[in-house]
Amino acid sequence: MTNNQPMLLNCPACGAPLDYDGSSSVVRCKFCGNRSLVQGGTPRQGSAEGASFDEIREMVSNGNLQEAFEQMHTLFGVDAEEANEALEALKEGRFATQFISGSHTPAELTQTLQQIQGLLSEGKKVEAVRLYRETFDTSMERALKAIDLIEHGGGFQTETHYETTTNHYQTPPPYTPPNSKNKGCRAIPVVLVLVILGLIGGFLAWKGGLFIEHYYAQSPEIFISTGVDSTPQIAGVFFNSGADTRFIGLVNPDTKRLVWQAAPLDGNGTVNNLVNGSDLVYAASEDNLIAYSKADGSTVWQTVMPDTLNYMESNLLVTAGRVITFNADRSIQAYNAETGSLVWSRRLSGYSDTMLLLGKSLVVVDFADADNNYGLFFIDPITGDQQDLVTPICTVNDYANSLESDTGLLSDEAENALYLVFYEGCVQKLDGATRTITWNSNNSDYFSSSINGYKYLFTDLSLYFANAGNLYAVNKSDGEMKLLSQNEDYNLYPLEISGDILIVRADRTRGSSRSEIWGLDINSGQPTWQITMQDAEPIDPPDEMSGFIDDSDFGWTLQQTSFGLRRMTFKGEPNQLVLETINPTDGSIQNSQTIAIKGITGDFYDIPVVLGWQGSIAYLKIDSSFYTLDVSTGELVNIY
Repeated sequence: MTNNQPMLLNCPACGAPLDYDGSSSVVRCKFCGNRSLVQGGTPRQGSAEGASFDEIREMVSNGNLQEAFEQMHTLFGVDAEEANEALEALKEGRFATQFISGSHTPAELTQTLQQIQGLLSEGKKVEAVRLYRETFDTSMERALKAIDLIEHGGGFQTETHYETTTNHYQTPPPYTPPNSKNKGCRAIPVVLVLVILGLIGGFLAWKGGLFIEHYYAQSPEIFISTGVDSTPQIAGVFFNSGADTRFIGLVNPDTKRLVWQAAPLDGNGTVNNLVNGSDLVYAASEDNLIAYSKADGSTVWQTVMPDTLNYMESNLLVTAGRVITFNADRSIQAYNAETGSLVWSRRLSGYSDTMLLLGKSLVVVDFADADNNYGLFFIDPITGDQQDLVTPICTVNDYANSLESDTGLLSDEAENALYLVFYEGCVQKLDGATRTITWNSNNSDYFSSSINGYKYLFTDLSLYFANAGNLYAVNKSDGEMKLLSQNEDYNLYPLEISGDILIVRADRTRGSSRSEIWGLDINSGQPTWQITMQDAEPIDPPDEMSGFIDDSDFGWTLQQTSFGLRRMTFKGEPNQLVLETINPTDGSIQNSQTIAIKGITGDFYDIPVVLGWQGSIAYLKIDSSFYTLDVSTGELVNIY
């Protein structure tokens, strides 16, 4: 059918490389058993002039099955059995896909699928699904379906075939629909024909995926506020399982529907970041920067960045009519937020990954002199002009320590201030308006590592931050710093303040690992209560849980709400959420609810993500779906 030229193809069911020599119209997967159609066939030499492959597809969609069968048989030089399989694959949308060069070669994929078969033979289905997802970067639901096919090895084969008595190309027998008996010229009921044609049309409109088209929520995602008291909408990345594409979409939690879906993203559809503007949503996909209308998802503008975004948290910012990117080539670009035109660009010399907004300034860390000493550059985000350069010096024991690329920078938007935490053990406060250091506070011990990425907590009066097992409290007005709590067997992270109690997450580092929640007296730092989380791990950074939620690996998160301190624990087999209210005074559990998580198939699911809060409502992403949880009532609703 394809002039006997080998091609690299993938199975649409499980993604396996297909052993195809170019001589057949149908190819069978050796892993899952699925038979799929090879598109783009070339008519055999010497065949009579006939319909093209696309015209045969049109015949099928119009219900001219007998004519389509004859053309497939005659034009492509296949026997009746292969023509039958080709038409069945065509009707059901089973098309072998062209192999796309990526991070895995066909040989590597084959080896991985053989490992998956070995795991399944040992009864290790969970491990098989995990390996499949890691390799093919796909959703849980799709992975489970593929693993089921591989496990049973049956695919979607057709059981009914044409009976042939000769291998010569003669006039084929009348077309017989699968799973039916030949009734001669007996008419097919009109209703049945319409149903069949409807199914055929649906599959053809699907254009080639094996699974029913479904949209899976992926990362990243952001809230789109529609008013002070109204329900926020959720903009995010979605995977179209049928077309194997990704797109940006907007979900309305009230209607539980997509308000709009944008055009499919180019390439593999990877989105590195997504930010919200006044009228537009901005997405960085590979090296493309795209602006979408919030109203209908149309592309307002698109431009090519010099590189992909840098691997850091704040690599895409929107402010003062500018979209600012920090790219992997260590350059910063500012684009007009309405038109996408490049306004200014700045290439950094140093190796810092810091870019943040402070007041009306963009702050970056870069080399400040020829000796490669770092400084804080204050830049006008509108014009790109440099407003100021600050080179902080931390003096400890009469030794001057300059700013480093990994110095901790904590931005306090409420005070328009920047707190600098040096490795050498001092903390400084920089006033964002005057760009001067207002105080310097020294610690007797070095900080073991930078606190970039560590959990810190601002209150009106204090800054709390942890460095391994040391928890510090710093007075924001004068810089007085004290070691509030110390425990060499734990890493400590401040979470919440409730009255005179500081809620702390404590991860044990000595012996068997476990996560705990402590209540500390805010003045003395002494523990007033402790809760051991047993087998549950935190789902929030830093050092958040990885892998899956299943019957032995649980995940938890904590949030101070107007309804009290609420803890959510996610479990598997059965898939459920345990919602508890903790008394912050003594750590007692005041009430507990076990809530079934509906809509999840399988015995395990992805680590949940807390997208945000509005009042008593928590917005969650659980296994590629969006949920709302009302912590005042315990009602969990699948909103998409």
